[in-house]
Amino acid sequence: MFRFTSRPAAEEPPLKTVALLLSIFIVACAAWVYMGAMYWGVFTLIILLLSLSSYFIKTEYVIDENGLQVKGILIKKRKWSDFKRVIKAEKGLFLSAFLNKSALDAFRGQYLPLKNNKEEIFEFILQKIEETK
Repeated sequence: MFRFTSRPAAEEPPLKTVALLLSIFIVACAAWVYMGAMYWGVFTLIILLLSLSSYFIKTEYVIDENGLQVKGILIKKRKWSDFKRVIKAEKGLFLSAFLNKSALDAFRGQYLPLKNNKEEIFEFILQKIEETK
């Protein structure tokens, strides 16, 4: 079993996080002004912060015999049978739900940001995916 956490906001340069927060605030203010009601700005702010929550809030990943569990604001559990291939990325691994490259990869796949044990985790996941075929 492998267990690791990721919190990109703490790992990235502070200027990048400040720029992101400023952009979110500007977009929320633009929604407020453009739509003519403050609740649209608040709504936009909430939606943007929720959609980027994995950047700001610690996310825990658990990889075991049964599958993958991602714990952030919500808990997402995926079985190995949900994945068809694993791809090495620059800073981690990407688990795809398709055998071949697809435009839907970003929506159906799962990215695992890894610093350590990348090869060991890659081999483990590859073995588990092969067992489910």
